[in-house]
Amino acid sequence: MSVDWKRGINLLRKAFRKQDLPVYWHRNSPHTYQVWQHGVMLVFCRRYCDSYTEFVDWLPHSKLPDYIGLQAIPDEGTLCKEERRLKPFLEMAAVLLILPLLPQSFVAAADMTGLQTKKASSYYIKRVLVSFSRRGFARLELICWKQYILGWELRLTRKDELAMLKSLWKKLRKKPTTVTYDKKGDCEDYHEWLEEQGIRSIAPVRKGAKRGRIRRKLMKNFPQKTYNKRNRIENVNFTFKHRYGDGLSAYSLRGRRAEITTKIVCHNLWVRLKALLHELFNIARAKKGI
Repeated sequence: MSVDWKRGINLLRKAFRKQDLPVYWHRNSPHTYQVWQHGVMLVFCRRYCDSYTEFVDWLPHSKLPDYIGLQAIPDEGTLCKEERRLKPFLEMAAVLLILPLLPQSFVAAADMTGLQTKKASSYYIKRVLVSFSRRGFARLELICWKQYILGWELRLTRKDELAMLKSLWKKLRKKPTTVTYDKKGDCEDYHEWLEEQGIRSIAPVRKGAKRGRIRRKLMKNFPQKTYNKRNRIENVNFTFKHRYGDGLSAYSLRGRRAEITTKIVCHNLWVRLKALLHELFNIARAKKGI
């Protein structure tokens, strides 16, 4: 555990250095904490705790303060404020963690999932407030390679999945060569949009479809083996929501986007640490065989 923590902290610090993260936000600050220390604490908070209060109680009993040279324990308000302030740096760190691992050409999968924004059930609200309230959901669009999340977009209002993917596409640092989608991606305009960028689009064609040049090609010769790689994003959706919760605890839009960004940094970081552990294990086995 301590080895993984130290490796994770080093990876995060390396990602922050590439962005020229300042040591302190301004020269008149008390200089109690450095900015990168807040970033590391927020990542560990989302990984091991459900709230800021739980993390503040857990932190003194862990070895994390020794690993990052922490002089004092921050309060909940400080962590909440710093998470919103560090959001663009954490967003870039999530990408920089996996950018060196991406091959020259790879297959990515895209999908959308829902996250709860209200913790109370509609039955509870109806019984207490004597009025019906529809449970709200946020829409999270993800694009993944293997178990890594390459890009994401969070929306609190209704928006089409493919429209979310198009706006998310501009943020990708490295574009995949093939994109797989479910039947929602069975749209000739969507296929042509990807074809104009030199990217192959794979989506199962709906029953009774007759129109569309690319759709007819998929009907005649559907690449099932390549499309089966899309199952990985279903695993990512399940593991992400199972580990970090299927809801958002923040109340403001800015806070919710910062919260989901920190959780995605946690996901990418621990997936990379797990892959590194398997790689070291295989190297050790190969040396023993020699």
